Amino acid sequence: MDIITKEAVEIAIELLCSTVLLGLLTFSIIGDKVIPLLVGLL
Repeated sequence: MDIITKEAVEIAIELLCSTVLLGLLTFSIIGDKVIPLLVGLL
């Protein structure tokens, strides 16, 4: 049981990290497109 739990925790951590990285990547891509539009409107 301990081994299974450890593996489950490691998988959960990997998923969390990849989700965070994907979120940051998406945010930076959106920011690159939205910020110039906002500047253009101003």
